[in-house]
Amino acid sequence: LAAFLLPAAHVVLSGTHLYNGWRQMYFLYAPLVVLAAFGLRTLATAGGRVWRRAISGLALSGVGATMLAMALIHPLPFVYFNYFVDRATPGHLRARYDMDYYEMSFASALAHLLARLPAGPAHVHMKNAELNWSLLPAADRARVFVLSETATHHADYYITNHRRHIRSGRPLAAYAPSIHDIKVYNNTVASVLAVNVSRVEAHIAAPFEAAHHRTLARTPTARAEADIHWQGSTLTFLMRNCAPADTWRRFVVDVYPRDAERLPSHRRVFGFEDLGVDFGERGVLVHGDCVVRTVLPRHPIDRIDVGQFAPIANKHNERLGRTVWLRRLAHWERGSQ
Repeated sequence: LAAFLLPAAHVVLSGTHLYNGWRQMYFLYAPLVVLAAFGLRTLATAGGRVWRRAISGLALSGVGATMLAMALIHPLPFVYFNYFVDRATPGHLRARYDMDYYEMSFASALAHLLARLPAGPAHVHMKNAELNWSLLPAADRARVFVLSETATHHADYYITNHRRHIRSGRPLAAYAPSIHDIKVYNNTVASVLAVNVSRVEAHIAAPFEAAHHRTLARTPTARAEADIHWQGSTLTFLMRNCAPADTWRRFVVDVYPRDAERLPSHRRVFGFEDLGVDFGERGVLVHGDCVVRTVLPRHPIDRIDVGQFAPIANKHNERLGRTVWLRRLAHWERGSQ
């Protein structure tokens, strides 16, 4: 009893921060199971045959109710929430809990996407790609082309569980329309987003473009923490005396070509090509400094918008993000200063 109650009471009384899914408190599960087994055994042996049958029936009905609830939300039984949680209000669970931390719903999202596309390939970017792709039938696997982190700007679709999925320093879901949402208990678990606007219906495309332009309003919010150097076809971001947290930085490079035909077809609605890069993808540590380089296109360029996506924390110690626009290189063209 003490092994279960004392650590739990300490967390409640001290206001300790818990990681997703209370993962650092999983050791409480063992004493909880022992207490449950002890209580069930005590109740089952406290009376006669009728009493024992009643207790056994009550225990079995509790297990059966949980099994039924998990069967009803198949194939996502891991998103089960008990009856003491508000499961009826749309978005209630989404705003308060992680629902699919490990992207296990993405196989279902892929299946829905392929059902929507009766023929032809699907170029998709998503996390945990190989595992979810392998769950598809062989014929469907042949149609899905999963793109790597460095090739996300070539994807037509993006599958997300809405956890920190960003592009150009903005949450991707803010300006990419959802063509399918997977929901459990009136809450969205995962979504298939159309990164290529040509892949959505007209009534979705119009608000998509409007939302995109709203989200790209570039107002500097703070002093930048990185310097930018341009030489030839290379932009270099440099942060002096890096801290470990600096390796989470993402750098935004939006390139506007003189000729829009230079853009991939699915980027023409935006008007620019996203060449942003995470430090973890291409960054290196040099004598304690963080250095990230990205290569610019060789065709004539009208404008380059360069930014830094920097993490910040709120009063609850939750990591958020903001875009700091370092510098705008206006009307720059190869060969000019």
